[in-house]
Amino acid sequence: AMIEAFRWMPLAINGRYGQAMKQWNIAKPDPVGPLERVFLAYLRAGEKEEGALAEAEALRPKLPLEADFIRARYFIATGKTEEAVGALEAAFTAH
Repeated sequence: AMIEAFRWMPLAINGRYGQAMKQWNIAKPDPVGPLERVFLAYLRAGEKEEGALAEAEALRPKLPLEADFIRARYFIATGKTEEAVGALEAAFTAH
């Protein structure tokens, strides 16, 4: 299980989100550092996990652009187009 704990991040970086989420779910390691937190929240947003929104807000003070993109991904995944557009507008205009 320890090796699986480290396999999810390279998959996420390479855009293999479904596989990355499967690997993360095997061991569920705690994210280490802000980059892993961002990627995990992004993956969770794509899986329609509401907790991704809370993680986006927790990241917002230091990573506001990433927080907006996480929110947009969640809203796209859940079919909330208007909210997704709002999150993307915030990302592109405020940052």
